[in-house]
Amino acid sequence: QVVILAAGLGTRLRPLTTRTPKPLIKINGKPLLAYHIASLRRYGIEQIFIKTFYKNEHFQNFVNQPGYEDIRLIFEGERTLGTAGFLWEHTHLFDDELMIVYGDNFTNLDYGQFLGHFSHNPCDFGMAVFLTDHLANKGQVEFDKQDRVREIIEKPKMNISVTGFANGGIYYFRKQLLEEFQFRDHEECDFAKDFIPTLVNNGKLVRVYKMDETLIDIGTPEGLDRAENFARENSKEVN
Repeated sequence: QVVILAAGLGTRLRPLTTRTPKPLIKINGKPLLAYHIASLRRYGIEQIFIKTFYKNEHFQNFVNQPGYEDIRLIFEGERTLGTAGFLWEHTHLFDDELMIVYGDNFTNLDYGQFLGHFSHNPCDFGMAVFLTDHLANKGQVEFDKQDRVREIIEKPKMNISVTGFANGGIYYFRKQLLEEFQFRDHEECDFAKDFIPTLVNNGKLVRVYKMDETLIDIGTPEGLDRAENFARENSKEVN
């Protein structure tokens, strides 16, 4: 089962996102969310949930289209629990294995290789990372030679371009991990800022999958342009 997180406000893309939620912005004529769903289905993943908050009615209209009837929406109310906290409150919806995908990233990730990596390298929590020469304002991930995460520095403030591995916002774990976590110790629990660092500090085995594929945050006009160009130039691969 997969949960696509699509609850962001998209403030850096205004005024575009005053009318359209960020995951529904069209890239090369197709909503970003449609790319995610098509890619997941390509690898045989059919049980897809979408967590929404901003402009819920737009997502409802989206899944009402032919071909998306089996997609299930999970609406977030006014109380903000964070990305992990919200899923903890909804564990009754899930079976066992869970994958989380951040809906505001554009990627051509091979989900078969991603899941296969953690099948051959068992861990409590698996996450995708990608190499970048612009770590500023991204979640920096430090790990050892066995791909075991040692530290996550969420959006470090840097004045210069620094090369390193960043959090790709794609996770794999079993729902038991959510059930065991002490969420009541956190008013709000985000995966990157709270959940994963706590797992690491408590001795849980968190491993990375080093992406060779493309991942673009469309949260800025520059990122949106990059995604548009990539989709246009690689239309056979991403459609």
